[in-house]
Amino acid sequence: MRAVVIDDTDPNIKYEGEGWFQDNVSQDDLGNFGPTYEHTLHGTKANSSLTYTFQGTSIEIWGTTDLAKISAGVFDPSWECFVDKISVGATKSFEYAENNWNLCGQNNLPDGIHEIVINVNSAGQVFWVDRIVYAPSPSLSLNAAVILVENHDTGINLDSKWQALGDEAAMTQTMSSIATFIFTGTSVSWVGYIPTELPHNASFATYSVDGGPPIVFTLRGLPPGFPNSIYNQVFFTARNLSAGSHSLVVTHQGTSAQTPLTLNFLYVNTTLTPTTSTVSSPSGLSSGSNISPTSHELPPSNRPPDLTTGTTVLTRVLVGSVIGGVLFVVLTVLLFWKYKRSRYGGVSIIRILSREMAPVPTGPLIPRPWYNAAGTHPSILLNPVLRDGSGNQMQTGSVAKPLVHPQLTPPAPSSTPQRITKSSMRLLIPESATSRTLPGQASGSRDPVIPTQHEESGPIVTLPPAYTEF
Repeated sequence: MRAVVIDDTDPNIKYEGEGWFQDNVSQDDLGNFGPTYEHTLHGTKANSSLTYTFQGTSIEIWGTTDLAKISAGVFDPSWECFVDKISVGATKSFEYAENNWNLCGQNNLPDGIHEIVINVNSAGQVFWVDRIVYAPSPSLSLNAAVILVENHDTGINLDSKWQALGDEAAMTQTMSSIATFIFTGTSVSWVGYIPTELPHNASFATYSVDGGPPIVFTLRGLPPGFPNSIYNQVFFTARNLSAGSHSLVVTHQGTSAQTPLTLNFLYVNTTLTPTTSTVSSPSGLSSGSNISPTSHELPPSNRPPDLTTGTTVLTRVLVGSVIGGVLFVVLTVLLFWKYKRSRYGGVSIIRILSREMAPVPTGPLIPRPWYNAAGTHPSILLNPVLRDGSGNQMQTGSVAKPLVHPQLTPPAPSSTPQRITKSSMRLLIPESATSRTLPGQASGSRDPVIPTQHEESGPIVTLPPAYTEF
């Protein structure tokens, strides 16, 4: 069952109480469960509540857990969830900071309209809400929504070179293995994770929409010996697509000696009118391409106004301004040249300029890091079975298993977790911000750059989040 994803900024969520506030980006570097959805959160430091009405059969509320321990088994804040005025409790408190944490939920509801409420009690520590995920009624129109499509969805076609990675992901380590997906919408995002149990060497893959040129995205891998996996990584986003049906083709370019290409789920935006504006990618880079990695659509309130009227007048003004500017520059250069010629008696203008004009200092751009985790965490490892595309068992190993379910809670750590500091461990930055075309696809295209590893600090844990299967 595909699910609908509701961001915390959705106006249909009713936040009650005076303590609620919106946060952008500031919590994205917590733990190793990845950044927050759409890089936004709603938080409160007071006794508050939120209410959301939906039409469907299952629902979960996700947020960031960052609790203050008051005493043994007592934490601040605390919360309780109600569906149709019946308590469904809350997930067990977890004393380490993580994003993408399941706060509560309820499955197997009768199809129809329901209401979920969270009551929050806080003595000063912030309670964070990130998103709501629910299974919609089959009759519900999804023409303007974000849809979560899990990797085992029948609409995703993985060739025989793909195999299951535990219970929550699919993966491939074979060059030229292909995944295809037919969807209706204006954008699609590919979300996977970086498993520590498999090779850490960086690799890359490509994606193409509607038969367009392949666009390269990098799979950064992990530093040698790095003990923990990294989850909820958006490897690329194809955005600003025309409303309608599209074909996505993803091709792996790595080998079994490199980090695999993984897929947990896809986000599909079914909004009928695509936006033409973008925000900067997490690395601080931006792209003018209509299809590029890690670009995010602006919400409707931030979209630019329609400029279809008055286009002819605007074009004439721009053309006139450009021509006038060019003429002004030419006249200025000619007058300057005549002045220098008369002053220096025919000495080369190049020599004059090189002697009298100071050079402009240049230097390399310093990219901003995307992921910079901090904190200490326990490690919890389980042992799922690795299977091929036909369901045959391939191998077993210690793979971190997701623990997110309203009735499932993480076991207590067996020992005090080892503290990982910025100086003792470094985390690679996922490079999904640059898009490159493959050689020979079009004139003027650049050769792909073989990805190199870049590191940045941050501790991580091995407790992955996942969506409860509806």
